[in-house]
Amino acid sequence: MGLNGIIEVPGILLPLLFLSYFGRKSSGIAFLIISGIAMLLIMVVPKGWPMVCVTMIGRLAGVAANGVVIFHTLELFPTENRNTAMGSCVTVAQLGPLLAQYIVDILVGI
Repeated sequence: MGLNGIIEVPGILLPLLFLSYFGRKSSGIAFLIISGIAMLLIMVVPKGWPMVCVTMIGRLAGVAANGVVIFHTLELFPTENRNTAMGSCVTVAQLGPLLAQYIVDILVGI
């Protein structure tokens, strides 16, 4: 639990650095690829500290990718509609994790 909280800090700050040097598209793609590779490696890495390290790398890249997506979404909307649009985006984005548990239950029952 403590490692997840600690890894959030560099995951939030890392996009700020990468966005200024590499841009939105390159940063977003890189973070998503790193996160995906780390999550796939979890299946083959032995249990213990190697698995924790790979998991934390994936978590860091996932949080950073989320930060890049948020920055990119903010720039898409005009200033006068930005608050309403971001509120709508966040609301819809929260529906996925909310419904995922029910979709898993439905798929297991099939």
